[in-house]
Amino acid sequence: MLALYGEIVISRGHSKKKEDQIMCLAIPSKITQIKNNMATIDVDGVQREASLLLLEDAGVGDFVIVHAGFAIQKIDEAAAMETLKFLKEAAALVEGGGIGRTNDE
Repeated sequence: MLALYGEIVISRGHSKKKEDQIMCLAIPSKITQIKNNMATIDVDGVQREASLLLLEDAGVGDFVIVHAGFAIQKIDEAAAMETLKFLKEAAALVEGGGIGRTNDE
């Protein structure tokens, strides 16, 4: 399965420029632990660290959007689950060759 963290390669026409083909995604992440304003976050079993300095009321069990190592927004669980489902479906399409391919490949 395509990793949910990282970069997604997209095609904008036939451009081969890297800046036209890379898109970063903010993936909903569940806070599993908090220590000294640092959260351990989990996405599909992958755990990372994120700073909570930009959020006032994040707690264990909350879902957050993380950008550049900082939790920047809380989201409700239903929205997080819907987004994760969509991203997994999109990843499956990319891996199966259904999207993200150009005629040149």
